[in-house]
Amino acid sequence: SATTTATSTRPCRSYGDKMGLDITVGVLSDLLANDLEGADHVRQEFQATAEAMTAAGLAPHREPADADVWSASGYGYTGLHALREVAGLIWLGKPIPLDRIITGQDTPAADALFNAALAAATGQLRPRGLLDRLLGRSPVAEPLPPFIHLVMHSDAQGYYVPTDFAVPVIPAAMAEDMAHLWPLGSVQQLAAELATIAAVLELPANPPSADDVLERYLEQDSRPAQVAPWQAQPVATYSLLILRAACDWSQRTGAAIYFG
Repeated sequence: SATTTATSTRPCRSYGDKMGLDITVGVLSDLLANDLEGADHVRQEFQATAEAMTAAGLAPHREPADADVWSASGYGYTGLHALREVAGLIWLGKPIPLDRIITGQDTPAADALFNAALAAATGQLRPRGLLDRLLGRSPVAEPLPPFIHLVMHSDAQGYYVPTDFAVPVIPAAMAEDMAHLWPLGSVQQLAAELATIAAVLELPANPPSADDVLERYLEQDSRPAQVAPWQAQPVATYSLLILRAACDWSQRTGAAIYFG
């Protein structure tokens, strides 16, 4: 099968650790061609995700063994954190800063969004107040916040599968050697979340490549006086473009997005 390398991060002015996050669509196909032992391990992971999806009432994902492969290098873990911080600011109704770059090293808005997402996704219930108890009201589940698939996924491991489900899958019981797989995300939901963020960032219909975004708006010595939010936040925009391309390839091929 053909391998398409979407992009790779080149050395540039560092705002954090850029090592660590690699994203692949079609990982089983890639490993079957290059690493049979690794392919066996990935098959076991996909079996675990299929069982968890079935238990959650979803049709299990079946990973194709002959998909065209797409891969990219993210802007380390901090790049993903920067995108999540933008999501958190949107959730809180706060403006995206135009005068400073969100680097992903300090993410209070993302942390608050993650806590809200975790409480909702795991079915955590608000305790009933006195009036609720007197009236016999049942506890009410917290509503799902936005961007739940973006913020709840592992920074460095696990999968998004091309199946549409609202709440990331977290099994009630999990084997220790498969704990890194959870929560399991939905490609369709992630794509919708990215579209919302892109609109707030005022990303144009035909933006530059992810590498060009970093080169133009992160590495340059001086920045234009007037910039759109996506230009003001090149680290988050880079991560958005990479993830959006992964979602497109996943839905085109039926292969999962793999972090690893």
